[in-house]
Amino acid sequence: MNVVDSAVELLRPVITAADNVSLCKTLGLEEVKEALWSIPSDSSLGLDGFSANFFVHAWDIIQDYLLEVAKEFFGGRPLTMALGATNIVLIPKVEAPSNFAQFRPISLCSVICKVLSKIMVTRLASLLEGIISLEQAAFVRGRSIFDNISIAQEMVHDLHKNVRGGNILMILDMAKAYDRVNWWFLLLVLKKVGFSKEWRNLIFNCISSPFFSIMLNGMTRGFFKPSRGLRQGDPLSPYLFILTQKMLSRLINRDVGNGRVIPFHTKGMVVHHLAYADDLLLFLNGGKKIDEQSDGNYKSVRVFIRAVVSKEKSTLIFSKHITNFRRKSLLALTGFREGGLPCTYLGLPLYTGQLTAHLFDPGLSGSRKKRDGIPRDTRGPKMGVPLGHRLVRNSFRCIQDGDASFWFDHWVGEQPIADLVLRVMEPSLKVKDLLHTSGWDYPRLCELVGEKLANEIWMSRIQLCEGKDYYVWQPSTDGKFSTKSAWELIRQRENSYPWKNGCGIVWFPKKMSLGKGDIALRVLKYFASHLNLCLPHVVSWKGMMQVWWSHSSTSTQLGILRGFTPIIISWDLWKV
Repeated sequence: MNVVDSAVELLRPVITAADNVSLCKTLGLEEVKEALWSIPSDSSLGLDGFSANFFVHAWDIIQDYLLEVAKEFFGGRPLTMALGATNIVLIPKVEAPSNFAQFRPISLCSVICKVLSKIMVTRLASLLEGIISLEQAAFVRGRSIFDNISIAQEMVHDLHKNVRGGNILMILDMAKAYDRVNWWFLLLVLKKVGFSKEWRNLIFNCISSPFFSIMLNGMTRGFFKPSRGLRQGDPLSPYLFILTQKMLSRLINRDVGNGRVIPFHTKGMVVHHLAYADDLLLFLNGGKKIDEQSDGNYKSVRVFIRAVVSKEKSTLIFSKHITNFRRKSLLALTGFREGGLPCTYLGLPLYTGQLTAHLFDPGLSGSRKKRDGIPRDTRGPKMGVPLGHRLVRNSFRCIQDGDASFWFDHWVGEQPIADLVLRVMEPSLKVKDLLHTSGWDYPRLCELVGEKLANEIWMSRIQLCEGKDYYVWQPSTDGKFSTKSAWELIRQRENSYPWKNGCGIVWFPKKMSLGKGDIALRVLKYFASHLNLCLPHVVSWKGMMQVWWSHSSTSTQLGILRGFTPIIISWDLWKV
């Protein structure tokens, strides 16, 4: 029995006959419509040139055709070459890529392919919790990326614990993981966990239907059919990938159970690995068995995920109690590089000691770089949410060297210019590109924002000078940002009641507990009859207070009594 066969035997059927019936049930028009409406309207176009927005607006015309295509696909018919045609766009991972390993291939699928994948994802998602290992937190309902981050941080706190062998944190980076998934292995995993042949055929038709063309410099080249891999950009791909990851988790769990792998020594829970999609952390002991563990786990990743583990990016972080000689031997064995803390995991720092602001600098600088290059169509809606919009509008950027974003920074008027125009041209445009020492480039301003808004910018009397642009936080008197002022800006306060601060009383309890308020209501009604106050049918204490206050005044003695009486009564009852 080879390694793959022995590993597959670790899987047990968890999908029932009823689950398979639900997965392959007859397709309805409403299900197709929900899948289409869940696709972002501005998502990338396929080879046919039609976006999801087109399908939504033409729904009344094309709904029958789309339903027919979906029924044929779920009936077992593979997609045609025209529907499966896909462009691959290479997205650079670094600023100046020098080889293909530094690009991320993203597939621009047709909308019809996305609709079919969305339907399959919707049906599959509810079953994943019982299939996927607990160590995998990605794409499973009820699991969160923050669970992995929190657990990893707790484990890192015990990295330098003085134990025999010493603790080691192994961070594995799997390069091109999606592209190297073996279809035969994926279908074998699906079979072992109980998926029916009909559903497995649907999966195979979905992953084997593409015909790829490479898009370079706006031109497409080639037209070929793949023999392995999952498309990045297909809604179904992440779910299929974590199903293959299940095998690796089973292998590690087996080796921990039989003592072949010694996990991290901690004060509390025992965690030997965490996974979030293709991000894998291993918490190991640095004793002599690590020689077999490191090489064994490395081979497992290659055999069962068919991914190339990037030795340059994978790291070993050692406990301070592990000797230099031992470190060198382990680094030579694995081929990994030595890392240290703090390090970044899922975008946030893992650290020991006290948390400081500078630990977040790498992530924040990366976010700024991404923000500066994002076009309006992508970034605008996200910044349009009430929270982000309020923060941006209250943060004013004073111009000196003009390095501020012309469109997205708030440097003139009451809000960013991007919020005042229908279309953003040249998203990376900066203020200094239009403002020179001699003044504004007025014709270009009119071309970009229109004559009316160009006149307002022209009249702002902004000039370039020495120094760098700086931010002024408007809600604070000194112009400096503070979390307290930001919280006061965005917090939602409870309804204010005028009687809380009425009649000259400076302080009044923010929260007042009077039980059910029955006694207070009876007392207030009794005094109301003596002050010629006719009360409607009110069943709450707050409602009664509101009625009393609406009949009070400061011009007459009776009005003053109507204002003071309910407050005094409530105060006395509250003290009791």
